[in-house]
Amino acid sequence: MGSTYTLEPPNKVIMDLSGVLDADRVRDMYKELDDKFCGGTTKVKIIMDISQLQKVPPKIREIFRTTAGNLPVAKLAIVGASMKLRIMAGLILKMLSNVDSSIFTATKEEAMVWLDKD
Repeated sequence: MGSTYTLEPPNKVIMDLSGVLDADRVRDMYKELDDKFCGGTTKVKIIMDISQLQKVPPKIREIFRTTAGNLPVAKLAIVGASMKLRIMAGLILKMLSNVDSSIFTATKEEAMVWLDKD
């Protein structure tokens, strides 16, 4: 288990975060995305599937708050969050000024429909 992402042109990112998150891997993922999208005029649309996530160490929350805060995000759909993770993600989202719009969904299909609405 681990953290992966795929890109769907032109600006969609599908992230799968599972197991116990590794701080170095998450930092590297956001660095790669930062290199691709920051500084440009295109904002990304992200589906973040956390349905198989087991634990979010404090170091990871700091990475989401700092490193992820640089990525220009038009829409963020968080899939499969437990109530505990919804509360934690909601608090992190309130601290981020780079996310224009966000939603929690039960499935990737629901998330994709929402992302594709303009």
